[in-house]
Amino acid sequence: MESYINHLKASFKSENTVIGYQSDMRFWNNIAESNNIAIDNLKVGVIEKALSGKDISSARRFLATLKSYAKYLNRQDQPLLFLEVSKVELSGVKVRIPKSLSRDKYIDIVEHAKHLIKKNDRRGIWLGLMVNCGLRISEIRFIEVKDGLVSVIGKGNKERRVPCPDWLLSELQTYMKTGKGGYKQCRQVIDRGLRELNYNKFHTLRHTYATILHEEGVQLEVIQLLLGHSSIVTTQIYTKTIVPDDILEKL
Repeated sequence: MESYINHLKASFKSENTVIGYQSDMRFWNNIAESNNIAIDNLKVGVIEKALSGKDISSARRFLATLKSYAKYLNRQDQPLLFLEVSKVELSGVKVRIPKSLSRDKYIDIVEHAKHLIKKNDRRGIWLGLMVNCGLRISEIRFIEVKDGLVSVIGKGNKERRVPCPDWLLSELQTYMKTGKGGYKQCRQVIDRGLRELNYNKFHTLRHTYATILHEEGVQLEVIQLLLGHSSIVTTQIYTKTIVPDDILEKL
């Protein structure tokens, strides 16, 4: 597995992407160990059982990582895992409706972020980037300010640019970026800092950002670009969170 990770690094994958693959491979390593086999010998039944019950996004990510590893092995004349993953069907996974916060709670978090920034607390920047720009917690360390927008390298080593409110943009340009007190930190540091403020469901902030955009009439194709989704199918889950106020009148 170590040679596979080195292969990813040599393929110019972003640090963020490599970290994600490493995490997913630890998941598969645990699955293999619990079945007393090596990852290379995972069978379709074991793979589908491991993915069963997981939400569709997580299942697709775990499977994509395993497929990538299987392709790597196949090029090394080790085709067994490649043959097994090609048989996998995701029929047992959950289609997850993302949990988003109410608009009032969203406003509260934005005001909390501004309050923290006034106190020179970098955690306000972290909250703002997630709830006002839709960034993943792992993407914060890679951001840059370009032409009044926030530029970030996301999954698949793809760059995207997202609008940023003036109050947050100003702070990003003046606050210390790197070093011990900077806001560009790894996800573990950000995780620990925000948990101290009783925030623990970080992806909910991203879901809330996307849901509010959808409520405001922003097209799904635009939301897809802002979130950095590779497929519109992933973005379409946000349509399931909206219930029109006049729905009863239409029945």
